Amino acid sequence: MICAQPEELYKKAAVVCKRAGASAVFAAVTHGLFIGNFENSGIEKMIMINTIPTPNCSQEVVSVAPLFAEAIRSIVNAKSISSLFTRF
Repeated sequence: MICAQPEELYKKAAVVCKRAGASAVFAAVTHGLFIGNFENSGIEKMIMINTIPTPNCSQEVVSVAPLFAEAIRSIVNAKSISSLFTRF
C-alpha cells in the first residue's frame, strides 16, 4: 500500500508542472483537510472553499455560502438549479 500526504502530492504536481514549462502554478482545493504549508512547494497561490471550518488558514478561502443559499432557495421554490452552474 502506498500512502502519500496531500501536501506532498501538491508539491509533486507543482514540480511536474514547472518541468513541463509552467511559469506559475496555482492550486484550488475543495476541502482544506491538509496539514502543512506550501511556502516552498512551487505553488504560487492556493485557494480553497469554506465547506469546512478553516481556522488559522494562510491560504485564500472563498465562501460558498451565497451559492449554497441560492441553491437552497431554488430547491425550496421548486426551481431549477442549473442556472447556478452557468455563472462560472
